[in-house]
Amino acid sequence: MNNVDVTEANLWFDFYGPLLTEHQSDIWQLHFQEDWSLAEISALQGVTRAAIQDVLERTANLLRDYERKLGLVAAMRQRQATLSRLVKLLSQLPVGPQVGEAMELARGLALEEGLSDV
Repeated sequence: MNNVDVTEANLWFDFYGPLLTEHQSDIWQLHFQEDWSLAEISALQGVTRAAIQDVLERTANLLRDYERKLGLVAAMRQRQATLSRLVKLLSQLPVGPQVGEAMELARGLALEEGLSDV
């Protein structure tokens, strides 16, 4: 996990978590979402801290590989960037009924994509 950005890895988990085994998913959630230490997880699982660290590293590599092959996080980011740009361009147009409707549609799509600042 030394060379993995945790925020990025958690995004990968959001998209690809269902593809993991229950064991991988449980350990990932305990460590990164519940903030359990390796020692706490290892005690719960009845294994060494090194074993837990190994599962986390293999899981991070697996998530990274899914993203490299499928690119769902990258595609989401591209959609977000495009929608942000669209909203900015629409806000620069003269106000009118069609522009207002287009802005509302763009804002709705932006909210669906997780953009709350448009």
